[in-house]
Amino acid sequence: MKFHKRHYQVTGFSGAVCFLFGAAYMLVKREFSLYVLLNMLLGAAMGGFYLYSNVKEVSKLFVSSGRRGAKNIAITTALVIGIVIAVNLLSNRLYFGRDLTRDKVSSISDYSQKAVQWIKQPIEILVFSTDKDNSVEKYLLDSYGFYNRRISYRFVDPERNPQLAQRYGVTKTGQAVVTYKDGFLLLETVTEEKLTNAITRITQSVKNFVYFLQGHGEHIVDDFNTNQGYGLLWNELKSENYFVFKLKFEPPNYYIPGNCTILIVAGPRRMFTAMEVKAVREFLENGGRVIFLLDPDVKTGLEELVTDWGIALENDCLLDVVFPSLIERAIAGMSGRKAQPRPVFQVMVNDFPDHEITAAMKEKAVFMSVARSMKPVEQKEVNLNLRVEPLAKSTNKGWSETHLDGLFTNAKISSDVFSRRGPLNVALLSTRGTPESNSRMIVIGDSDFVNNEYFNQLYNRDFFMNCLAFISAQASHISVRPRNLFASRLDYDPVAMSRIFTLSVLVFPQLFLIAGIAIWWLRR
Repeated sequence: MKFHKRHYQVTGFSGAVCFLFGAAYMLVKREFSLYVLLNMLLGAAMGGFYLYSNVKEVSKLFVSSGRRGAKNIAITTALVIGIVIAVNLLSNRLYFGRDLTRDKVSSISDYSQKAVQWIKQPIEILVFSTDKDNSVEKYLLDSYGFYNRRISYRFVDPERNPQLAQRYGVTKTGQAVVTYKDGFLLLETVTEEKLTNAITRITQSVKNFVYFLQGHGEHIVDDFNTNQGYGLLWNELKSENYFVFKLKFEPPNYYIPGNCTILIVAGPRRMFTAMEVKAVREFLENGGRVIFLLDPDVKTGLEELVTDWGIALENDCLLDVVFPSLIERAIAGMSGRKAQPRPVFQVMVNDFPDHEITAAMKEKAVFMSVARSMKPVEQKEVNLNLRVEPLAKSTNKGWSETHLDGLFTNAKISSDVFSRRGPLNVALLSTRGTPESNSRMIVIGDSDFVNNEYFNQLYNRDFFMNCLAFISAQASHISVRPRNLFASRLDYDPVAMSRIFTLSVLVFPQLFLIAGIAIWWLRR
């Protein structure tokens, strides 16, 4: 068969198309597949054939004055292609993106980014799947690779590689294995939370032992069945590589184990004995770290210890007040009584002063129920070794009720509801010692906000876990954890909700009904 000049041109054009499609696939998908290899080979073969068959024609582009226009076009095209390839290669190395969703559900969280950025040794993630479409998992795993090039992954078909699956104990598809050095961890599913926790556990060499004090009516840390239990917190602590234990003082041995990194006293309901308080005090004085979750209207015997560390507990209860609407006032007036404002024990905490613990929680909120306020002790003499810092405050709509007998017995509040308005401190940090060697105490005026009922409300989990990470000197754990996608909603205060209900359920339907009757009557 005799080739015409147009045949050579078609061959050259086809070769260029094959080469460009192969290069584009590799740059976009970031993988060298059989498709890329075939396109590269075909492109090179066709392009080489075209150049070999048209040496004279190609050379004229660069030597003939009549072909300067074609020469310029060829050079410009080559430069554009080169720039496109360079930009793609650069973007592959220096990735930058911005997740515009409200809860950052289209990218890995700040917590995950911090957890993987410091890793210096290679990590490989094996996903055992028979599904040909793993786009969701690939998108997630690519995100980890963007923040640390030492993290790689591959998909393994357990039916074609039964020995590899058996080696890691894989029993069903969808499971994944995180390998690091000589160890590995098996995951049931591939989610951001599970991956980040597995990477943290397998790479972290520091061990933190958390002890929950029991025996004074505190929340039970391994209780998963009741709202007051701490079972969800227990699981969260273990997933972030904390070793969690329960501790109960057994007379006459009042001591805290030597391996205790953090002691947590969560909502005690009965008094501590003098020996128990002494044990906690000595633990702090020897460089210990303690988190106190102390509810209102409860005497624990720890008040003096907390005061010695620069924190004064208020004998109050924070609450929001719902003022009666116009309709409620009218109904009450017709019955000869006066509508009274109603107290609400659940309060929003969204004022976080500048601190390492709350740096990632700006414009976020914590939901607390039956909380107390506190304040730094006014020191007569400056103590350079003691520093007290605010961590969280109630909103300016909050109210501090000091008449607790009437509040908890009859749900009545005092007449002067404006004398102690927020913002008021609900969490304080006290540090004693030098920056290199110090003791730390965090006091929070509510123990319910991390129980099973409220743990996943708003950003309760993040606030508490950040407090824990700070006092255990794990800066990489201070962040906002992965969020779950949920329906968008607007949060209103009780007064606004009352007005919305009145307008939407009562006023507007009433006006429409009146207008309808009027129009029907006029047209009958």
